[in-house]
Parts: sequence; C-alpha cells; structure tokens
Amino acid sequence: MLPLHPATYVSPGLIEDPPKRGVQEPSNVRCKIRQMCLSDIDRVLKIDDECFSPPVTREELISFIPGGSNVGKVLEFDGVLVGFHLYTIDSNKIQTSRLGVAVRERRNGFGTKLVREAY
Repeated sequence: MLPLHPATYVSPGLIEDPPKRGVQEPSNVRCKIRQMCLSDIDRVLKIDDECFSPPVTREELISFIPGGSNVGKVLEFDGVLVGFHLYTIDSNKIQTSRLGVAVRERRNGFGTKLVREAY
C-alpha cells in the first residue's frame, strides 16, 4: 500500500454524475485505458510529480503495481500516456490511492474516464 494521503472511497453514485460544465468526454476512438506496466513508470512518475507534493517514489510505484488487490491503469490519448489511476479493490469498495492527469491534458474528462473504468 502506498504511504499516501488518507484513503478516499469513491461511491458508484459519484461516477454517474455528468462531467462538469465545459468538460468534454474524450472520444473512445482516441483513448485507450490499459493495465500499467513497468515501461510506463517514468511517464507516470512525471505526471505524479505534476500532481502531488510529495510525489510517489519509483520504489513505491513499482511495489504497488503487482500487488494482489492493487490495480494500476493508464490512459493513453492519441498514443501518449496522459493519466493514471492507482487503486485497491477491497470487498465491495474501491480505494483510490492516486489519480493523476498531465497538467496540459486536464479538463478533458480523462480523470472521469479512468474512474469510470474502475467500476
């Protein structure tokens, strides 16, 4: 488990809410969500550094990826990794550890898409 901020539980009801005004849902044709792999580490660390202080360390991120109920997903848009979601599945709940979107790609619905994928 990442030693991060207190856990936040996301209820399924929150996911059904429409995106905020002005936020466009990204096209599925140009978006791809997939399992995080070791080759994604450098880009995920860069995005995490833009989003959080202090950022997660390489060791923490690598130890999180393969762990049983831990899930790491990344979102690619036009072939470029622009966001990630690290979460744990615990019985009926999903506990988000980290959710990050590259600064230049925010307000495009990528975070919403990553959270929806978890459900």
